[in-house]
Amino acid sequence: MIDENNPWIEWRGGTCPVGIGMRVDVRFRNGKEIFYHPAIKLEWGHGSGYADIVRYRVAKRAPDKAPIEKALEQRALDRQEGGDHYKKLAIQPIEYCHRNNLGTCESFVVKYVTRWRDKGGIEDLKKARHTLDLLIEMETNA
Repeated sequence: MIDENNPWIEWRGGTCPVGIGMRVDVRFRNGKEIFYHPAIKLEWGHGSGYADIVRYRVAKRAPDKAPIEKALEQRALDRQEGGDHYKKLAIQPIEYCHRNNLGTCESFVVKYVTRWRDKGGIEDLKKARHTLDLLIEMETNA
């Protein structure tokens, strides 16, 4: 899907290099590409590793706009029910936990520790500590 008349620009992180109303094609460190995506909805800084943008170009037009927009709307990681405390992160806890094959207790700890400042406050830290205590107890009494 590379257009030779619109070459890719190497990206090493920073603030969004195009106007916030523009659409871009991007290539991530993991090789995944997305096309005709609103620039404002992307994380342009680096730090998340595989999800870092490494190349971009201004999108001229969507080759078939309706299916692309529909696919973007259907991606579960692009939506969040009940707030934005996960969606605004470079990598969401569920994505991290899944990719690292974490169990339920470990996943809950990651979730609580990640969101505590934006959602549950100290109560989330207490939940994380309680979950760790449960995990230690189950692992030592197994």
